[in-house]
Amino acid sequence: MRMPSYQTQMKGATDWSDPEPHHDYRAAAGLELDVYLSDDVEIGTAKYGVPLQARNGRRPLIDAYQENLDCAVYLRQAIEEGVDVRAEYVLVLSLLVSLRKTIEAQP
Repeated sequence: MRMPSYQTQMKGATDWSDPEPHHDYRAAAGLELDVYLSDDVEIGTAKYGVPLQARNGRRPLIDAYQENLDCAVYLRQAIEEGVDVRAEYVLVLSLLVSLRKTIEAQP
């Protein structure tokens, strides 16, 4: 099964570009996340100077869509290499479809 390219995924879409984030120190997002993500919070804070925050000027659904495209590619690679993650792959594809519909329905 061949996956469509990122460019193919984006054809016909509304504006999928994202501005650079601005910082709102009062609205840190992701701090309630599971302990498994604490390293990611530390890495993000080291890279950007602050943890991920709500209302930072970016479009989080597009960020989530793009991250899940990456996830689908990695899972597809694992499948090609003989790892049985087909169920996870199908879940990610389903999430991508749902996110895309949600994004396209926004004004």
